[in-house]
Amino acid sequence: MKFLDSIVRRIIITGLGTIAAFPFLRRLIFFFRPIVNRLVYRKQKWNYLKHFSSKRYMDCQIAIIQAPGWSVNSPPFGLACLSSFLRKNNIKVMPVDINVVMYNSNKDRHPEGWNDSVSWFWNDPSIVESFIEENKEILVQYIDAIVRSGIKIAGFTIYGNSYLMSCYLASEIKKRNKNVIIVFGGPSTADSLRAKEIILNNNVVDIVVQGEGELTLLEIVKRIIEGKEVESPGTIFRRNNKVITAPVRDPIKDMDSLPFPDFSDFDFFQYKEPFQCPIESSRGCVNKCVFCNERTFWNRYRSRSGASMYNEMRYQLERYPHIAYFEFHDNLVNGNIRELERMCDCIIEGKRQIFWGGSAIVRKEMTYDLFLKLRKAGCTSLSFGIESTSKSVLEKVGKIFAKAADIDSIVRSSYKAGVSCCLNFMFGLPGETDDEAEENIEFIRRHAKYIKAVNPSPALCFIGPGTSAYESPEKYGIDLTKGGTYWDSTDGENTFLRRLKRFEKFISEAHRLKIHSIYPHPKLVNRNEVIADYYFYTKEYEKAIPYYKNALEKESCDKIKEEKLNTCFNNVGTKSIRDKL
Repeated sequence: MKFLDSIVRRIIITGLGTIAAFPFLRRLIFFFRPIVNRLVYRKQKWNYLKHFSSKRYMDCQIAIIQAPGWSVNSPPFGLACLSSFLRKNNIKVMPVDINVVMYNSNKDRHPEGWNDSVSWFWNDPSIVESFIEENKEILVQYIDAIVRSGIKIAGFTIYGNSYLMSCYLASEIKKRNKNVIIVFGGPSTADSLRAKEIILNNNVVDIVVQGEGELTLLEIVKRIIEGKEVESPGTIFRRNNKVITAPVRDPIKDMDSLPFPDFSDFDFFQYKEPFQCPIESSRGCVNKCVFCNERTFWNRYRSRSGASMYNEMRYQLERYPHIAYFEFHDNLVNGNIRELERMCDCIIEGKRQIFWGGSAIVRKEMTYDLFLKLRKAGCTSLSFGIESTSKSVLEKVGKIFAKAADIDSIVRSSYKAGVSCCLNFMFGLPGETDDEAEENIEFIRRHAKYIKAVNPSPALCFIGPGTSAYESPEKYGIDLTKGGTYWDSTDGENTFLRRLKRFEKFISEAHRLKIHSIYPHPKLVNRNEVIADYYFYTKEYEKAIPYYKNALEKESCDKIKEEKLNTCFNNVGTKSIRDKL
């Protein structure tokens, strides 16, 4: 049966390649991708371990690893970029996506682990510990395979949700070979305070890379191979029990000089969207949003040329003819309008049937004529990081390009040109009033016909390290005593519970208007737990008790909530309260 499945899969993929050779037929791949996905993806399980035993990975110098949890829509873009750059410089590298292996092994048992709106799963030590125990056998197989390859360095891309699993995998690699150098890098290590904390609190981690990884990682590998001390710019490292911060590395100026990402280490059909290929148009952002750490990580905005982006699309299509859609993974495709138009011109002139989409910012240049060109060049959708429709709020939070923009016109022009428009919203931005929050609801009421989807953030308005609001909270009237999730405004008007009410009102109205929402529920599904956790964090245990009790009865029952409820009872210390409930 497995042999027959493999034959069917090969026939289908070969057929896709034949169809893709004719641009006018590529549309078939785009529209029928869900059906083909079921025929191919659900039947074939790629033998990742067998793949790693090939000669290609013998005597590798570095393994770069993506641990859970992270997106499984398509192959990991960061690993593909780093491996391509290292190979260009004659470094033998083994990219390992343990995240997708765990997803395919656990998607039925733990679907919440790869839900984009869930973050608690991978950030709770007890849950992660239990997950590791359940998957010990397969995790050990991959850890052993990585160590057997003879690597000198193990690098981990760290996002907020992948930290704990990365620490586990790194420690197990060290146990098997104490000489392997462990390197952490990625968005969650961009802030120097966070990077130092990782080094100080985790004896397994030897080096932390800050910011852009290509040049820094290449220099680390070369110095370790040559037996030299690592003193590379853009790193924080431990030496003689001291944590040393090297100078900041200048970002790569010419993005066109970077090689195209290498996806040859991954099987697209192991991912949720196997017909989707990641790509980037730029690094950094032209706005200065006070709640975003994009500038901390990328340093400054840099754009690729339109010709380079088009050439990459052609390059990937030649290697993976089944690709039906390119998803831009950077924060904005329209930071450089001139190069965006140039890419569109190349696609139109080349008469290629290419479909693509990505994120964008609100700016005055997004006219009807531009949307028409985007659509002609294959743009199917854009997700605008609007966050708020109030001009005064946008100005307060640093969305400088939105000042002169007509948001109403942009949404209507997008719809008229045939480009699906998704709008991202946040709740309780610094300086936002109840009346300004109400403007968001009035906006979606007026434009329900023109909006393809909304993406209301369940994180509401998180203020994290590396952001302007976190570094200078007093400047924005923020009190971070309760942390980045539960912060209050200094005037007491903007609280976590008030932000939560704004979120609930918004999703309820979006549901009533029948606007598709990335948060698919008309109400907060774990409302009791969210409020209980807030009171638990602020040590208002008596207030937390009824919410935990309701959460256990009406939402979901698990040991963590039960333990927190018992902690509340113990801290309240009155039997009468327990008896009342």
